[in-house]
Amino acid sequence: MKKRNFKIRLNGWSAILIVSLLIVLGIATVILLPMFILFGLYNILAKFELAHIDLFESFWHDCTYFGGFILLLFIIIFAIDFLMLFILATFKIQLTKFVDLIGTLIQFLLSIAIFKMFMLPTFSRISMEWPAILILLGLLYVIIAVFSYEKTPVPPNE
Repeated sequence: MKKRNFKIRLNGWSAILIVSLLIVLGIATVILLPMFILFGLYNILAKFELAHIDLFESFWHDCTYFGGFILLLFIIIFAIDFLMLFILATFKIQLTKFVDLIGTLIQFLLSIAIFKMFMLPTFSRISMEWPAILILLGLLYVIIAVFSYEKTPVPPNE
């Protein structure tokens, strides 16, 4: 079977338009996908009366408000993770599974405290009970753990 070289050639305005479209679609996906996932989670939590959200009249206000909420939540989680790595490097603590587990538990508890004390009062249209906060942050930490888990290579059997 012959290999055929397939080339796409774009010049000028068509290239700018396609690249711009790809950038816009990428940004929209990064913002809207977590929003729809968390909105589904909200529906489940609202069914058990663990969370309540007051929506705006406009979809764009909702996107801005809740997109900012999600973005701030991720910034807090990553800032706490970065702080833990900085502390480990400063005190030259070897990163073992036990240290990683204790560090993740401390990060989780610290993010719950920051979320409950500072973030929820800032976003007045969102109210959550303690179990909902534990579920939300627990799911976010599981997602982060799945994407940041590094597998050690398995040596081949000889």
